[in-house]
Amino acid sequence: MGSSAKKKREKKQTFQKAKLKVGKGKPLPDNHTSTAFQTRKIVLSTQSLSISAPTLQSSFAHHLSLLTSTSPSHRRDSLSHLIHLLRQLSGRPPTTSISTRLLLSRVLPNLSSPSRSVRANTLTLLRAVDPVLVAPHLQTIFLALRSAATNLVADIRMDALRGVDWLLQGFAGELVAARGGWVRGLRMLCAVLGWEVVKDGVRTGGNGKGWSKPSKAGSKEDLVALQVMGRFLEKGLGKEEREEEVEEPGTDVWPVTYGSWVRVPQRVDPFRRLGLFETGAIGPEDMAFEVSEERWDIFVEEGFMDAVKRGIEKGRKEGGDVGRAAGIVYKILHDTDKSRGGSE
Repeated sequence: MGSSAKKKREKKQTFQKAKLKVGKGKPLPDNHTSTAFQTRKIVLSTQSLSISAPTLQSSFAHHLSLLTSTSPSHRRDSLSHLIHLLRQLSGRPPTTSISTRLLLSRVLPNLSSPSRSVRANTLTLLRAVDPVLVAPHLQTIFLALRSAATNLVADIRMDALRGVDWLLQGFAGELVAARGGWVRGLRMLCAVLGWEVVKDGVRTGGNGKGWSKPSKAGSKEDLVALQVMGRFLEKGLGKEEREEEVEEPGTDVWPVTYGSWVRVPQRVDPFRRLGLFETGAIGPEDMAFEVSEERWDIFVEEGFMDAVKRGIEKGRKEGGDVGRAAGIVYKILHDTDKSRGGSE
Protein backbone atom coordinates (compact mmCIF):
# COMPACT_ATOMS: atom_id res chain seq x y z
CA MET A 1 0.00 0.00 0.00
CA GLY A 2 2.87 2.38 0.83
CA SER A 3 4.42 1.88 -2.62
CA SER A 4 1.11 2.51 -4.34
CA ALA A 5 0.51 5.72 -2.46
CA LYS A 6 4.01 6.93 -3.32
CA LYS A 7 3.45 6.32 -7.03
CA LYS A 8 0.17 8.20 -6.90
CA ARG A 9 1.89 11.13 -5.22
CA GLU A 10 4.65 11.23 -7.86
CA LYS A 11 2.12 11.02 -10.67
CA LYS A 12 0.14 13.86 -9.16
CA GLN A 13 3.26 16.05 -8.92
CA THR A 14 4.00 15.44 -12.57
CA PHE A 15 0.80 17.17 -13.66
CA GLN A 16 0.94 19.98 -11.09
CA LYS A 17 1.85 23.46 -12.29
CA ALA A 18 5.05 24.83 -10.80
CA LYS A 19 4.48 27.77 -8.49
CA LEU A 20 6.52 30.83 -9.40
CA LYS A 21 8.07 32.92 -6.61
CA VAL A 22 8.87 36.62 -6.67
CA GLY A 23 12.48 37.31 -7.61
CA LYS A 24 13.15 33.79 -8.86
CA GLY A 25 13.16 32.59 -12.48
CA LYS A 26 11.18 29.80 -14.03
CA PRO A 27 12.63 26.40 -13.17
CA LEU A 28 14.52 24.82 -16.06
CA PRO A 29 13.55 21.43 -17.45
CA ASP A 30 15.70 18.40 -16.82
CA ASN A 31 16.87 18.19 -20.44
CA HIS A 32 17.90 21.85 -20.68
CA THR A 33 21.15 22.59 -22.54
CA SER A 34 22.88 25.89 -21.91
CA THR A 35 23.70 27.93 -25.00
CA ALA A 36 25.11 30.93 -23.18
CA PHE A 37 28.59 30.64 -24.59
CA GLN A 38 30.59 32.36 -27.33
CA THR A 39 33.17 30.97 -29.72
CA ARG A 40 36.27 32.77 -30.85
CA LYS A 41 36.66 31.05 -34.24
CA ILE A 42 34.83 28.76 -36.66
CA VAL A 43 36.75 25.86 -38.22
CA LEU A 44 35.61 24.71 -41.70
CA SER A 45 36.68 21.59 -43.50
CA THR A 46 38.99 21.95 -46.49
CA GLN A 47 37.12 23.35 -49.51
CA SER A 48 38.06 23.55 -53.17
CA LEU A 49 37.35 27.02 -54.46
CA SER A 50 37.56 27.89 -58.16
CA ILE A 51 36.78 31.06 -60.05
CA SER A 52 35.98 29.19 -63.29
CA ALA A 53 32.56 27.64 -63.98
CA PRO A 54 32.27 23.96 -65.00
CA THR A 55 32.56 23.33 -68.72
CA LEU A 56 29.68 22.05 -70.86
CA GLN A 57 31.43 18.71 -71.20
CA SER A 58 31.84 18.17 -67.46
CA SER A 59 28.31 19.41 -66.72
CA PHE A 60 26.81 17.13 -69.38
CA ALA A 61 28.72 14.10 -68.11
CA HIS A 62 27.78 14.87 -64.51
CA HIS A 63 24.04 15.10 -65.17
CA LEU A 64 24.20 12.05 -67.42
CA SER A 65 25.66 10.03 -64.54
CA LEU A 66 22.80 11.16 -62.26
CA LEU A 67 20.23 9.48 -64.53
CA THR A 68 20.94 6.20 -62.74
CA SER A 69 20.02 7.71 -59.36
CA THR A 70 17.30 6.04 -57.34
CA SER A 71 15.73 9.41 -56.55
CA PRO A 72 13.09 10.48 -59.11
CA SER A 73 13.67 14.15 -58.29
CA HIS A 74 17.38 13.83 -59.08
CA ARG A 75 16.64 12.18 -62.42
CA ARG A 76 13.97 14.76 -63.25
CA ASP A 77 16.31 17.68 -62.55
CA SER A 78 19.19 16.06 -64.44
CA LEU A 79 16.97 15.47 -67.46
CA SER A 80 15.95 19.14 -67.38
CA HIS A 81 19.61 20.22 -67.35
CA LEU A 82 20.42 17.85 -70.22
CA ILE A 83 17.52 19.24 -72.27
CA HIS A 84 18.81 22.76 -71.71
CA LEU A 85 22.36 21.76 -72.71
CA LEU A 86 21.21 19.89 -75.83
CA ARG A 87 19.22 22.89 -77.02
CA GLN A 88 22.33 25.02 -76.60
CA LEU A 89 24.37 22.51 -78.60
CA SER A 90 21.84 21.97 -81.45
CA GLY A 91 20.86 18.52 -80.23
CA ARG A 92 24.36 16.99 -80.15
CA PRO A 93 26.41 15.82 -77.15
CA PRO A 94 29.25 18.24 -76.35
CA THR A 95 32.05 15.70 -76.78
CA THR A 96 32.78 12.62 -78.84
CA SER A 97 33.42 10.61 -75.66
CA ILE A 98 29.66 10.73 -74.96
CA SER A 99 28.14 8.81 -77.86
CA THR A 100 24.47 8.71 -78.77
CA ARG A 101 24.40 5.06 -77.75
CA LEU A 102 25.64 5.96 -74.25
CA LEU A 103 23.15 8.81 -74.00
CA LEU A 104 20.21 6.58 -74.98
CA SER A 105 21.32 3.77 -72.66
CA ARG A 106 20.98 6.17 -69.71
CA VAL A 107 17.82 7.95 -70.91
CA LEU A 108 15.58 5.18 -72.27
CA PRO A 109 15.06 3.24 -68.98
CA ASN A 110 13.29 6.33 -67.63
CA LEU A 111 10.42 5.76 -70.08
CA SER A 112 9.06 3.22 -67.58
CA SER A 113 9.63 5.40 -64.51
CA PRO A 114 6.69 5.65 -62.07
CA SER A 115 7.25 9.42 -61.92
CA ARG A 116 5.19 11.33 -64.48
CA SER A 117 7.61 14.28 -64.56
CA VAL A 118 10.56 11.96 -65.25
CA ARG A 119 8.73 10.37 -68.20
CA ALA A 120 7.72 13.77 -69.57
CA ASN A 121 11.30 15.06 -69.39
CA THR A 122 12.55 11.86 -71.03
CA LEU A 123 10.28 12.36 -74.05
CA THR A 124 11.26 16.03 -74.24
CA LEU A 125 14.94 15.09 -74.22
CA LEU A 126 14.45 12.55 -77.02
CA ARG A 127 12.78 15.24 -79.11
CA ALA A 128 15.70 17.58 -78.40
CA VAL A 129 18.31 15.17 -79.81
CA ASP A 130 19.39 15.80 -83.39
CA PRO A 131 17.28 13.54 -85.71
CA VAL A 132 20.42 12.59 -87.61
CA LEU A 133 21.76 11.00 -84.42
CA VAL A 134 18.43 9.34 -83.59
CA ALA A 135 17.95 7.58 -86.95
CA PRO A 136 20.62 4.85 -86.48
CA HIS A 137 19.11 3.88 -83.11
CA LEU A 138 15.43 3.63 -84.06
CA GLN A 139 15.18 -0.06 -83.17
CA THR A 140 16.68 0.52 -79.72
CA ILE A 141 14.26 3.37 -79.01
CA PHE A 142 11.30 1.43 -80.39
CA LEU A 143 12.19 -1.55 -78.18
CA ALA A 144 12.14 0.66 -75.07
CA LEU A 145 8.82 2.21 -76.11
CA ARG A 146 7.24 -1.20 -76.73
CA SER A 147 8.39 -2.33 -73.30
CA ALA A 148 6.82 0.75 -71.69
CA ALA A 149 3.62 0.28 -73.73
CA THR A 150 3.08 -3.13 -72.11
CA ASN A 151 3.38 -1.76 -68.57
CA LEU A 152 0.63 -2.41 -66.05
CA VAL A 153 0.29 1.31 -65.26
CA ALA A 154 -2.03 3.14 -67.66
CA ASP A 155 -0.14 6.46 -67.43
CA ILE A 156 3.12 4.77 -68.48
CA ARG A 157 1.35 3.18 -71.45
CA MET A 158 -0.04 6.57 -72.45
CA ASP A 159 3.38 8.22 -72.42
CA ALA A 160 4.84 5.29 -74.38
CA LEU A 161 2.17 5.78 -77.06
CA ARG A 162 3.09 9.47 -77.24
CA GLY A 163 6.69 8.38 -77.79
CA VAL A 164 5.64 6.07 -80.63
CA ASP A 165 3.66 8.94 -82.11
CA TRP A 166 6.82 11.09 -82.04
CA LEU A 167 8.74 8.36 -83.89
CA LEU A 168 6.03 8.14 -86.53
CA GLN A 169 6.05 11.88 -87.08
CA GLY A 170 9.77 11.99 -87.82
CA PHE A 171 10.85 8.47 -88.80
CA ALA A 172 7.71 6.66 -89.97
CA GLY A 173 9.23 5.34 -93.20
CA GLU A 174 12.34 4.02 -91.49
CA LEU A 175 10.32 2.54 -88.61
CA VAL A 176 7.86 0.45 -90.63
CA ALA A 177 10.65 -0.73 -92.94
CA ALA A 178 13.05 -1.64 -90.11
CA ARG A 179 13.65 -5.20 -89.09
CA GLY A 180 10.78 -6.28 -86.85
CA GLY A 181 9.28 -2.79 -86.89
CA TRP A 182 6.12 -3.67 -88.81
CA VAL A 183 4.96 -6.89 -87.15
CA ARG A 184 6.06 -6.03 -83.62
CA GLY A 185 4.56 -2.57 -83.90
CA LEU A 186 1.20 -4.06 -84.92
CA ARG A 187 1.29 -6.59 -82.08
CA MET A 188 2.03 -3.86 -79.56
CA LEU A 189 -0.83 -1.62 -80.74
CA CYS A 190 -3.32 -4.50 -80.88
CA ALA A 191 -2.32 -5.53 -77.36
CA VAL A 192 -2.75 -2.00 -75.99
CA LEU A 193 -6.18 -1.74 -77.61
CA GLY A 194 -7.18 -5.21 -76.44
CA TRP A 195 -7.70 -6.55 -79.97
CA GLU A 196 -7.38 -10.30 -80.28
CA VAL A 197 -5.21 -11.55 -83.15
CA VAL A 198 -6.00 -15.06 -84.41
CA LYS A 199 -3.72 -17.03 -86.71
CA ASP A 200 -4.08 -20.77 -87.36
CA GLY A 201 -6.30 -21.09 -84.30
CA VAL A 202 -3.74 -19.45 -82.00
CA ARG A 203 -4.99 -16.37 -80.19
CA THR A 204 -2.69 -13.60 -79.01
CA GLY A 205 -3.53 -10.40 -77.12
CA GLY A 206 -7.16 -9.44 -76.78
CA ASN A 207 -9.12 -10.62 -73.75
CA GLY A 208 -6.20 -12.46 -72.26
CA LYS A 209 -4.55 -11.96 -68.91
CA GLY A 210 -2.72 -9.05 -67.38
CA TRP A 211 -2.24 -5.76 -69.15
CA SER A 212 -3.75 -7.02 -72.43
CA LYS A 213 -7.27 -6.64 -71.07
CA PRO A 214 -9.11 -3.94 -72.98
CA SER A 215 -9.36 -0.61 -71.20
CA LYS A 216 -12.61 1.13 -70.42
CA ALA A 217 -14.55 2.05 -73.55
CA GLY A 218 -14.09 5.59 -74.66
CA SER A 219 -11.01 6.15 -72.52
CA LYS A 220 -8.25 8.56 -73.47
CA GLU A 221 -5.87 5.65 -73.86
CA ASP A 222 -8.08 4.12 -76.56
CA LEU A 223 -8.18 7.45 -78.37
CA VAL A 224 -4.40 7.92 -78.39
CA ALA A 225 -3.82 4.28 -79.37
CA LEU A 226 -6.27 4.54 -82.27
CA GLN A 227 -4.61 7.72 -83.50
CA VAL A 228 -1.20 6.04 -83.40
CA MET A 229 -2.62 2.96 -85.13
CA GLY A 230 -4.01 5.16 -87.91
CA ARG A 231 -0.65 6.86 -88.53
CA PHE A 232 1.16 3.52 -88.37
CA LEU A 233 -1.14 1.88 -90.94
CA GLU A 234 -1.21 4.96 -93.15
CA LYS A 235 2.58 4.98 -93.46
CA GLY A 236 3.00 1.22 -93.58
CA LEU A 237 0.29 0.43 -96.13
CA GLY A 238 0.35 3.63 -98.18
CA LYS A 239 2.28 4.08 -101.38
CA GLU A 240 5.94 4.93 -101.00
CA GLU A 241 7.01 8.35 -102.14
CA ARG A 242 9.96 7.78 -104.42
CA GLU A 243 12.20 10.72 -105.08
CA GLU A 244 12.83 11.29 -108.75
CA GLU A 245 16.46 11.77 -109.62
CA VAL A 246 17.27 15.07 -111.28
CA GLU A 247 19.58 14.55 -114.22
CA GLU A 248 22.22 17.17 -114.70
CA PRO A 249 22.98 18.42 -118.20
CA GLY A 250 25.60 16.36 -120.01
CA THR A 251 25.48 13.49 -117.50
CA ASP A 252 23.21 11.09 -119.36
CA VAL A 253 25.82 8.34 -119.64
CA TRP A 254 26.22 5.26 -117.50
CA PRO A 255 26.54 4.99 -114.54
CA VAL A 256 24.97 8.36 -113.75
CA THR A 257 21.70 7.34 -115.44
CA TYR A 258 21.40 4.51 -112.89
CA GLY A 259 23.12 6.38 -110.11
CA SER A 260 20.88 5.03 -107.33
CA TRP A 261 22.05 1.51 -108.19
CA VAL A 262 25.74 2.16 -107.66
CA ARG A 263 25.74 4.79 -104.92
CA VAL A 264 26.59 3.93 -101.32
CA PRO A 265 23.30 3.19 -99.50
CA GLN A 266 22.17 5.94 -97.14
CA ARG A 267 20.20 3.52 -94.96
CA VAL A 268 21.81 2.01 -91.87
CA ASP A 269 22.64 -1.69 -92.45
CA PRO A 270 20.74 -1.90 -95.77
CA PHE A 271 21.23 -5.65 -96.27
CA ARG A 272 20.22 -6.76 -92.80
CA ARG A 273 16.82 -7.82 -94.10
CA LEU A 274 18.50 -10.65 -96.00
CA GLY A 275 19.50 -12.35 -92.74
CA LEU A 276 22.94 -13.37 -94.01
CA PHE A 277 24.35 -13.79 -90.51
CA GLU A 278 21.31 -15.31 -88.85
CA THR A 279 21.41 -18.74 -87.20
CA GLY A 280 18.15 -20.67 -87.37
CA ALA A 281 14.78 -19.89 -88.85
CA ILE A 282 13.64 -16.28 -89.19
CA GLY A 283 10.02 -15.47 -88.43
CA PRO A 284 7.96 -12.49 -89.60
CA GLU A 285 8.74 -10.64 -86.38
CA ASP A 286 12.46 -10.69 -87.22
CA MET A 287 12.12 -9.65 -90.86
CA ALA A 288 12.17 -6.26 -92.56
CA PHE A 289 9.49 -5.39 -95.10
CA GLU A 290 10.65 -2.42 -97.15
CA VAL A 291 7.82 -2.50 -99.72
CA SER A 292 4.21 -1.70 -98.85
CA GLU A 293 2.98 -4.72 -100.83
CA GLU A 294 4.98 -7.02 -98.57
CA ARG A 295 3.68 -5.29 -95.48
CA TRP A 296 0.09 -5.66 -96.74
CA ASP A 297 0.56 -9.39 -97.34
CA ILE A 298 1.93 -9.88 -93.81
CA PHE A 299 -0.86 -7.71 -92.42
CA VAL A 300 -3.42 -10.11 -93.90
CA GLU A 301 -1.58 -13.41 -93.42
CA GLU A 302 -0.73 -12.87 -89.73
CA GLY A 303 -4.36 -12.14 -88.83
CA PHE A 304 -3.95 -8.41 -88.16
CA MET A 305 -6.50 -7.49 -90.82
CA ASP A 306 -9.39 -9.31 -89.14
CA ALA A 307 -8.36 -8.13 -85.67
CA VAL A 308 -8.24 -4.48 -86.72
CA LYS A 309 -11.58 -4.74 -88.53
CA ARG A 310 -13.29 -6.19 -85.46
CA GLY A 311 -11.72 -3.60 -83.21
CA ILE A 312 -12.58 -0.54 -85.28
CA GLU A 313 -16.13 -1.80 -85.77
CA LYS A 314 -16.59 -1.73 -81.99
CA GLY A 315 -14.88 1.64 -81.80
CA ARG A 316 -17.15 3.20 -84.41
CA LYS A 317 -20.19 2.14 -82.38
CA GLU A 318 -18.84 3.98 -79.34
CA GLY A 319 -19.08 7.34 -81.07
CA GLY A 320 -17.37 10.51 -79.89
CA ASP A 321 -13.63 11.03 -80.34
CA VAL A 322 -12.98 7.29 -80.21
CA GLY A 323 -15.55 6.68 -82.95
CA ARG A 324 -14.01 9.35 -85.17
CA ALA A 325 -10.52 7.92 -84.68
CA ALA A 326 -11.82 4.43 -85.48
CA GLY A 327 -13.46 5.85 -88.60
CA ILE A 328 -10.12 7.21 -89.80
CA VAL A 329 -8.51 3.79 -89.36
CA TYR A 330 -11.43 2.22 -91.23
CA LYS A 331 -11.00 4.65 -94.12
CA ILE A 332 -7.27 3.85 -94.37
CA LEU A 333 -8.01 0.12 -94.54
CA HIS A 334 -10.87 0.63 -97.00
CA ASP A 335 -8.80 2.77 -99.38
CA THR A 336 -5.81 0.42 -99.21
CA ASP A 337 -7.92 -2.68 -99.79
CA LYS A 338 -9.74 -0.97 -102.68
CA SER A 339 -6.48 0.10 -104.34
CA ARG A 340 -5.25 -3.47 -104.21
CA GLY A 341 -8.42 -4.90 -105.75
CA GLY A 342 -9.97 -6.18 -102.54
CA SER A 343 -13.64 -6.86 -101.92
CA GLU A 344 -14.10 -4.06 -99.36
